[in-house]
Amino acid sequence: MSTRDLVRKVLPAVIVGILLIVIAIFIWIPPTGKLVCSLSSAPGDPQADYTFTIRFNLWKVNKVETKQVVTSKNKDLLKAYEKEDQDAIEKYKSLDFFQRKVSIKGEKLTSVTTINYKKVDEDALMELEGTVKGKKNNYKIGATKKMYEALGATCKYK
Repeated sequence: MSTRDLVRKVLPAVIVGILLIVIAIFIWIPPTGKLVCSLSSAPGDPQADYTFTIRFNLWKVNKVETKQVVTSKNKDLLKAYEKEDQDAIEKYKSLDFFQRKVSIKGEKLTSVTTINYKKVDEDALMELEGTVKGKKNNYKIGATKKMYEALGATCKYK
């Protein structure tokens, strides 16, 4: 078998193999869409459930919405958590890319935090937190998924 015959038979197989790998990568880690991660605390009183919804485009994180639901029969505990949440977010209210809403209904405290990474002003954030200015971050979906899974969350692309 000559080299020319070998190339004629092997080249199409190599091209098909590369195409299958590219398609598998796009299915396994899509370039655009939504990643939903869920995490629950141990059962008991209080019980916390977290849902992280990450929207991304071309593997870069655009927006993260975190929903925390704390369930407890102790109303005073829920009010204490609400006050801590309000105190913790007070300094971030001036940032236009950060939004947080906290409410109590019955035995549930619901806290929804939204961060729009397209609008993040890292210089203002670093100044607010008192950290040293460094290089700008590009938030990649793969690293974000690994971070949430390291916390114990279960993540699925949707």
